[in-house]
Amino acid sequence: MLQSGHAKNDIENGHYTQLDTSVPASDNSSELSSIYKYYVAYECILVNLVGFFTLFFQCELQGAEKNFLAKHPSFREDEADILFGHFWLRNDLNCKTPEAHCLTYMVTGWLMIAGILQVFINFDGIRQYFFPSDIMAPRGIKVVCLYSFFACDWYWVVLMLFYRDVIGYQQIVGSAFDIFLRLFFVFDKRRMFKNN
Repeated sequence: MLQSGHAKNDIENGHYTQLDTSVPASDNSSELSSIYKYYVAYECILVNLVGFFTLFFQCELQGAEKNFLAKHPSFREDEADILFGHFWLRNDLNCKTPEAHCLTYMVTGWLMIAGILQVFINFDGIRQYFFPSDIMAPRGIKVVCLYSFFACDWYWVVLMLFYRDVIGYQQIVGSAFDIFLRLFFVFDKRRMFKNN
């Protein structure tokens, strides 16, 4: 790489430090390991995408579930909950009041934003498809993404503890499973990347 005379003098005078090029670039690559790629894909699809649609259409799904149970009394309500994506709050709490319905849509928006950020931060190929001149996202931003979602996990755990009589059991079990999977990467972030 060419350096201007001023930049060269600044480096020699200690104003800037030159990058350590002794480590091969591939060792510091932000390319994801296969296992982390699968984990992020799982979370984007089963948590963010399925979560978005089941929450956005929660009232419609609950209405369909109610009709289904009336026609099929042999099904238990918890079985029908799984069939109709009733994964969030117990009973009809999402739809009981206009305020609850509004808050449901707000959470749906956050799920969508979280999923988009997760995809565009972690999957460089997808981001570069939409923004061809973009570079690979650095490791640091991918690690920040992991820890941000981990902090969100614990915020969710606190909510589930304080509102355990409101939140559906599927939500509690699913969240616990997702948190358990994320811990594998939180305890050793090197597992996120292909080269270490």
